Amino acid sequence: MKLMGNLKFGNDSELHLFNVDENRIVSAIPVLKNNKYTPIDLKDGIKMYADNTLVETSFPPCNSKKQIVKTLGDILGRIQEKLDELGNFKLVPQAAHVHDEDQLKDKDAWEIGCSTNFNGYKECPNKTLDFNEIPEPRLRTGSFHIHLGNEKLCDFNIRHQAIKILDIFVGIPSII
Repeated sequence: MKLMGNLKFGNDSELHLFNVDENRIVSAIPVLKNNKYTPIDLKDGIKMYADNTLVETSFPPCNSKKQIVKTLGDILGRIQEKLDELGNFKLVPQAAHVHDEDQLKDKDAWEIGCSTNFNGYKECPNKTLDFNEIPEPRLRTGSFHIHLGNEKLCDFNIRHQAIKILDIFVGIPSII
């Protein structure tokens, strides 16, 4: 089944890394030793890397529900296989975690990797924050960013309507 014609779906999940031996969430930086510029290739366009202290993944766009479900399952399986090679680690799909100080010693643990993004409501770029500007600078947040692609989304007004519709039907239910 096609998703609304030529609609393509992608995502970049950012998940916390749990060290079973230490019984705590740890930074992915020293475990993976790869970032978005040198990702670990898990085949078929699926990649994983450390993004700040988190494990992030990327994959080629999908265009059907069946392909999305299969790809997300493949990604989780392949990441776990790679983590098993690296030690006794598990992924943790947790919204947020305050790290122990010893997990934030690497300079990359203090880099906010997102490029400037755009506020669809105010129609202006959002300010990029520094971790030291937030009340708990050791806090890192996991995510499941959804990426949609379609030639109609190139139209400014349609794109902004789509943002609001996604907030209502995807964003709000995801936090309930």
